[in-house]
Amino acid sequence: MGKVISGNWDKSLKRFEDLDVYQAFRKRFIYNKDWNTTGFYKRVLDEIKNGKIKWKCGNKKDFDKRLKKIDDLYHIIKTNGYKLGKEVQDGYHPSHDPLLREDEVTVNIGRNGTLFFNDGRHRLSIAKILNLYKIPAKVVVRHSEWMKFRKELYELTRTRNGKLYQPLTHPDLQDIPSQYGSFRFDLIRKNLSIKKGNVLDIGAHLGYFCHRFEEEGFECYAVENDPNNLYFMKKLKEAENRKFKIISQSIFNYNRKGKLSFDIVLALNVFHHFLKTKRSYEELILLLNRIMAKELFFQSHKYYEPQMKGAYKNFHPEEFAQFISKHTKLKHELIGETEDNRKIYKFFK
Repeated sequence: MGKVISGNWDKSLKRFEDLDVYQAFRKRFIYNKDWNTTGFYKRVLDEIKNGKIKWKCGNKKDFDKRLKKIDDLYHIIKTNGYKLGKEVQDGYHPSHDPLLREDEVTVNIGRNGTLFFNDGRHRLSIAKILNLYKIPAKVVVRHSEWMKFRKELYELTRTRNGKLYQPLTHPDLQDIPSQYGSFRFDLIRKNLSIKKGNVLDIGAHLGYFCHRFEEEGFECYAVENDPNNLYFMKKLKEAENRKFKIISQSIFNYNRKGKLSFDIVLALNVFHHFLKTKRSYEELILLLNRIMAKELFFQSHKYYEPQMKGAYKNFHPEEFAQFISKHTKLKHELIGETEDNRKIYKFFK
C-alpha cells in the first residue's frame, strides 16, 4: 500500500470484464444460473481439490457456503446500496459476517492515470452488474510517471496562488485545490434546454467543462492557445480516456472564414481579455458575428480589476451582455453568479 513502482506493469491489455469471476457473477445475478455452471466455479473447485486454500475454503462444502454469502452480499448491496467496509463493521449488517467487512476495492494507477484492478473482485463485479455510478476504492500502487505528473500539477498550483483555476475530475487528483468548484457547471446544466449535441469551450484551460459535458453525452471541442495549459489538458484527457477534440490555436483563427455552428458555446471568464487592445476588440466583434449557437453561456469579468486598467474597452457586466447580444443576435438573461461574484448569462434564440 502506498508504493511507487516504475516499469511496464501498466502495459496489460486484459480487461476486468474478461475475468472468469466477473463472467460468473453475470451468469449468476443477471441470468440466474447456478454457480456450478460457471467456469469460475469449476476452476476454483479444481484448485481446492489440488490442495489450495481459497478464501479459507478447503473443500467443496466450504466453497458452496462462501458462494451463499456472496449471494447475500449481492442482495444487501442491491437493496441498501454500497456501504463502506467500516460501515458494515460498525454494525450495518447484523450477521457480522467477515465477508461483509473485507477491505474496499483496491486499484493501481498506471503512468497515464489509467486505473488497474488490484483486489476486491467480488464487490467490483457486483457494482458493475448493478451499474453503480461510483464506489469507494483504495489506491495501492502508483506508477512513477504518474507521480511525476501529480507533482507537476502541484507545482502549477504554486504559480497560481496555491490553487488550479479549474477542478480536476480524475479520482486520484481530487486532493489538488482549485479556485472554482463544480458550481458553474451545475448552474449551466440546470439552465440547459439542450440535452444532446456539441459544445465549444472557448479558453478551455485544463478542459474541465469538456470532461463534464462529455460525461453528459455531448461531443466537445476545447479551444486553448496557451502551451502550458495544452500540455496539462492533453495529459488529463488521456488519463480519463476522453474523446473531446483539442483545438490548439486562437479562437480568432479557428475556422476563421466560416461560421462557428454549435449547439452550446461556453465563454467563461475569457472575453474580457479581448477588450484590452483595439485589435483584439475588433477581432472579438468579428468572432461574435461568426458564432451560430443555440445557447451561449458567458461569465463576465470584474470591470474594476487591475488587469483592466488601460484596456481599450471595458464593460460593466450587463453592458457586456448587451454588447454580445448585439453581435450574436441572441437574447440574454442573468442566471446566477460564481463563487467570486462574477455574473453568468445565458444567451438564446
